[in-house]
Amino acid sequence: MHLTALSAGFEAPRSRFNGVIHSVFDQACNIRVDDGRLLALLAPCLGNVPHGARIALPAGFGFARHLAVGGRVGCRADVLRLPGLSIDLGTAQPWRGDLAAAAVDLRVPQVARAWRTAWRMLEQHPRRGNTQLAALSRTVDRRAFRLARATRHLRLHEAARAIEALIGCGPGLTPSGDDLIVGFLAGLWSTAGDDPAQRAFRRTLCAAVATAAGATGDISRTYLTHATGGRFAEPLATLAARIADGAPVDEIGRASATALRVGHSSGSDGVLGLLLGLAAWSPPGGRQELEMPADG
Repeated sequence: MHLTALSAGFEAPRSRFNGVIHSVFDQACNIRVDDGRLLALLAPCLGNVPHGARIALPAGFGFARHLAVGGRVGCRADVLRLPGLSIDLGTAQPWRGDLAAAAVDLRVPQVARAWRTAWRMLEQHPRRGNTQLAALSRTVDRRAFRLARATRHLRLHEAARAIEALIGCGPGLTPSGDDLIVGFLAGLWSTAGDDPAQRAFRRTLCAAVATAAGATGDISRTYLTHATGGRFAEPLATLAARIADGAPVDEIGRASATALRVGHSSGSDGVLGLLLGLAAWSPPGGRQELEMPADG
């Protein structure tokens, strides 16, 4: 079967490489390239990611029905060959997920309203489905609020400790703590602007994240690495951009819903991180509250 790519992130391996199938799902397949990078193959209904390619798939196609973990793959001249499949990556339109120019300013009334709309969407979203995971969610939330408060006051040592506590916290290929850090960095990349102290804090915090990422899994580590360079998945980047624009309530609602739907809990964790990161450096008088969530 021959397929074609619709779009590809700037960090997606292309042209020539060898690798092995790392993990397979119905709508996605991760390939570990021999040099250690990951390439994510995605169904067209999923958003772009920096290291991924969205593939035009026939109706009823599922990656898990055609591919198995451990299968060898190779790419030559932009044609990726997998067991029983070939994919032309040369047809992909380039996609970027940079957030350095988002410039979220919560002093602007429309932007603050957009932030509050996204926060209400998050509060209404069921983040976990059972008691054990709900308890884990509260643990991650508490650590996230500590990170946000340390960041507000530019306390690097405290923020770095919060990062270490969050890395790898939770089950799954992308644990909740990792997803939250990615979202938080998206918020900081969207707000630091030209403030020298904030930019220096973000740079040092990103270095701490890059170091701590060695303690988590391959997929999470890839997203964390991209986040330290200001590159993020499309649903999160789109929500940040809509908030920066002070978009109407219905647009913020749609962007929030799309971001929240990612994975079982990755979306809600990433959105929480984003909103906390956006609020961390909002000025006095316009700062969103960063209250510790209640236990229970």
